[in-house]
Amino acid sequence: MSKRKIHDDSGFLTPTGRGRRRFIKRSAWVAAGSTPAVAALDALLNARSAKAQAVLDWPTHSPGYISIAPGVGGYGMNTVGGSGRHLTTPDTTLFIVNTARQSPREWGQLQPAFGPNTYECNFEFAIRHAASPKKIYICRSGYFAMGGNLPLQTRQPDLAQRGYVSVLGQFAPQPGFIVRGSRFQTNGGSEIYVSHVRFYVGDDRYSSTFDLGQNRDCVSAGAGGVIASNVVFENCEFGYGIDELVDFTNQHNGVSFVQCAFIEPLHDSVLDHTDDDDPPDSDHGFGLLFGSSKRSTLVAIFRCLFANTSSRTPLTNALRTVIANNLFYNCAHDAIQVRNGESGTVPDPLNLNVLYNMFLRGPNHGSTIVAVKATQDIHPDSRVYLEGNVTRGWTVSGGQAGFVTSGPANWQSGTVLANCMPGSWGSGMSGVLHWAANPPTATLTEQLAFVDLIDRTVGAQPGLAGRPGRLPHIFQNIRNRINGVGGSASQFVNTVAEAGGWHEDVLGSPTDDDTSPLIKRINPLDPGPEWHAPLPTGSNRLTPYTDGVFSDGQSRAGYTPLDAFEYEQKLKVMG
Repeated sequence: MSKRKIHDDSGFLTPTGRGRRRFIKRSAWVAAGSTPAVAALDALLNARSAKAQAVLDWPTHSPGYISIAPGVGGYGMNTVGGSGRHLTTPDTTLFIVNTARQSPREWGQLQPAFGPNTYECNFEFAIRHAASPKKIYICRSGYFAMGGNLPLQTRQPDLAQRGYVSVLGQFAPQPGFIVRGSRFQTNGGSEIYVSHVRFYVGDDRYSSTFDLGQNRDCVSAGAGGVIASNVVFENCEFGYGIDELVDFTNQHNGVSFVQCAFIEPLHDSVLDHTDDDDPPDSDHGFGLLFGSSKRSTLVAIFRCLFANTSSRTPLTNALRTVIANNLFYNCAHDAIQVRNGESGTVPDPLNLNVLYNMFLRGPNHGSTIVAVKATQDIHPDSRVYLEGNVTRGWTVSGGQAGFVTSGPANWQSGTVLANCMPGSWGSGMSGVLHWAANPPTATLTEQLAFVDLIDRTVGAQPGLAGRPGRLPHIFQNIRNRINGVGGSASQFVNTVAEAGGWHEDVLGSPTDDDTSPLIKRINPLDPGPEWHAPLPTGSNRLTPYTDGVFSDGQSRAGYTPLDAFEYEQKLKVMG
């Protein structure tokens, strides 16, 4: 099968410009039940301001390739996922996930009425079926619980050909779909795209080796003996993990996390971890890890939320990393960490851009800012560049240099590191939102506007009412903290019960079958108001467009009708 050439985003341009914003009147965010102090302060802020508050939008990128997310560029965003667009004659297998794991059709049933090469099945069958390329539409609400590892399988004998998969959660009906009690493994695959999926591992017991806490990451990626490339997670949630929430220990080239939420790891879980005796009751509330002795290249983490982690938020030894427009809240001991790795060697310089992030002090923080640090053993030519970062809750001296709490001499660069700036982010860094006028400080209005933007664009299906999970609670705590209210009590959780439980009265149980009144299922041919349109079934749904635009004005040239159908549904659930 021949393939068309796919361009990537490893080019770079020199930054100087700004993102964009629009202006509307500020609407009160204070929810019912908020304290009188919060409501009074909010009313005072509105009374003081005769001008409209800025409501921010993310800048639109203009990549020179067909991005997996139209209008968004970054490392690995040129992935084709499971679309089959890379083939001379596009081809893919479509899996419609709308049955329970216990269903008689759990092993999949071919459904010609849904279009060519389309199966109806449960989530496990879709993930582990050998087809590649493949697209997985999650069309069912409730929980999926494996009780162990959930490897993404395509059974390609050549390691370099593993992958070519899209996992799409924007089709799940309210109140949503959650992967629970499962460790999703990319299994060394390349060309992987995961969108609008919630991964909450938790502390349920399954009487297996999975009950060892060291195995309970939400996601693990890569495999020995292969460098995986072009892996993208967009609008996903990772929570209730033990150890890391996401572990990219193995080598990757071209990875982006976009508008994802890394939240609420279980710090001192009731499940034993192999390191719990060294020291006793060790905290394993970690965030995102890139690499040990095997270094990844080209990593972008942007427009994300990190909240209530103790460390590794993220930890990276990737050669070229950019971390931009993220919100870090209550990341107690370490936020962004750069280290050499575990091999004891120092083979290559590690470069990092840290751009226009917000570091918000929470109740688990100390008096010293937690932002950026590096170990002393990294290559002497390693560099970090900081611009536009903002803090609240600490006083930073020395401008952007004050965000660095440790690192080797001469580590900080005075100019942007062009080799870790995606070329699609544009001339003058226009692809990065410059949301504060005078960093490292920002006005209260600027801070709340940035939080509002993160709130309405981060995580799975953020535009739908009644979103499940912990994000609404976390954003309320963030706004309270910015407004100067809220106590000093820890916001770390050790168990799912402490976080409020699984809410099975609303979402159902992992053992619920297809007859449960709590479980919603979508008929792709008659989806009702949950979808923007029925599933296209024609034989031309894999024929790329040559012209035209999506409903938001982005060009659809090069995308297939099935790609366009998925993107329009994503716009619907973004609100």
